[in-house]
Amino acid sequence: MYMGAFNSFFSRKLVRSLADLDFSQPVFGEEYINLMLSMGCHTVGDGLAKLYSFLCKYHRNEYVYKNELFNKILLGIHSPRTSTAFEEFAIASSIADFIVLNGSASVYEVKTDLDNFQRLEAQVIDYYSAFDRVTIVCGPKSIDALMNRYGDSPLGILELTDRKTLHWCKKPDSVVDRLNHLSLFNMLRKAERGVVLEELEVKVPNVAPVFYAKESFDRFSIIPMSELYPKCLEVLKRRGDDVDAEAVCSLPRELKLPGYCIRITAEQAARVTERLSYPL
Repeated sequence: MYMGAFNSFFSRKLVRSLADLDFSQPVFGEEYINLMLSMGCHTVGDGLAKLYSFLCKYHRNEYVYKNELFNKILLGIHSPRTSTAFEEFAIASSIADFIVLNGSASVYEVKTDLDNFQRLEAQVIDYYSAFDRVTIVCGPKSIDALMNRYGDSPLGILELTDRKTLHWCKKPDSVVDRLNHLSLFNMLRKAERGVVLEELEVKVPNVAPVFYAKESFDRFSIIPMSELYPKCLEVLKRRGDDVDAEAVCSLPRELKLPGYCIRITAEQAARVTERLSYPL
């Protein structure tokens, strides 16, 4: 089987399908089922666990990195009750792989052994325009190149070792002088912008919808960054208030990140658990 076919296997779509009321059979194709059977698996759950282990050992794609970050940082160090995580979060012209908010903010940019560093400089510039801590997460093969390139910079460098542990080669420094009002404004939803203005006691514009964004930004842009940035993080973090932490934690390791991202409920998680016991 073409290894690149695994890159989209573990996904929100997979978890939604397993949690769906109309589920009747595994949502993956015959090729995957045959591979799981060849690994000695008999149930859907065994198959997914073995397939994830296979990816971790032989094809550590972006999903492996992000899922391990979620399990080891949000669940292992923090908690979904007190922290909020984002996957594939738009910042300026870039998409951040993983972000954790827990009073402070950390952006994690994944560079697997399958990636190159061609866009990294532009990505880093974008990330610092909205968040103060940025870390590059990579495999052992990339450590020397990244340390040579960024060893004297404020960037953090975090290694996902061959044993799936996280090793800090260099922790990130906080950089606040690159924060940009427009980047912060654009990462918030319309209602969130209004909340930021209200809670900072800035009058929310009462204008026609076509003028609302411009008028809101005019007010947004004059707020001192020392007040604006913490409030933006606080408001953004509230997106995690609807997470059912117990439901997420009940999922197997390989499904926790997409389960969190779809805001899986206790009822849905129970259906997933049941269906993982189904025969292949």
